[in-house]
Amino acid sequence: LTAFEATAAGVPVLSADVGSQASLVADALLCPRHPFPFIKTATHRLQLMAESAAQRKIWLDEQVAKAAAFARLPDARTWVRDLYQGWAS
Repeated sequence: LTAFEATAAGVPVLSADVGSQASLVADALLCPRHPFPFIKTATHRLQLMAESAAQRKIWLDEQVAKAAAFARLPDARTWVRDLYQGWAS
């Protein structure tokens, strides 16, 4: 949910690669889930984000595109209804 909020606010998200974060967060901003590799990767990405407005825009544009693709998916109720109807036919 916070990744959607950040996207709406125009803020790139840096995250551990857990759950469904890969469906919303720019690929380069997905960090390893284990603590020490996370810190090493996150530190590098945050430094780059702080120094480069162009890179921030690239990452945000990717994040916006992923959020738009996610929004085009059917909601869970529709997906399940269609799945069950397919089984019944």
